[in-house]
Amino acid sequence: MTLNDRISKFKLVSGNVILSPTFEGIGTIQNLQLDGATLTGANVVTGTLGINGGGLGSASPLDRRRRWRVEFQRRGRSTYIRR
Repeated sequence: MTLNDRISKFKLVSGNVILSPTFEGIGTIQNLQLDGATLTGANVVTGTLGINGGGLGSASPLDRRRRWRVEFQRRGRSTYIRR
């Protein structure tokens, strides 16, 4: 699935997710939650990326800029990586 923008209350529970170059208006992740899906391609996080049962595809670099936060959630436990 290719996303041009985040869809409110739409859960990404499986498959691969590719973000368009204009995702969320500026081409960076400002607010995205993966609930089982895999994020592929090179992506930039400028806000919050939540990963719950999903993940990053192999050879899918994640660049972080400004104030960002990546949250990995597993079995009721959360791990935050932030700047």
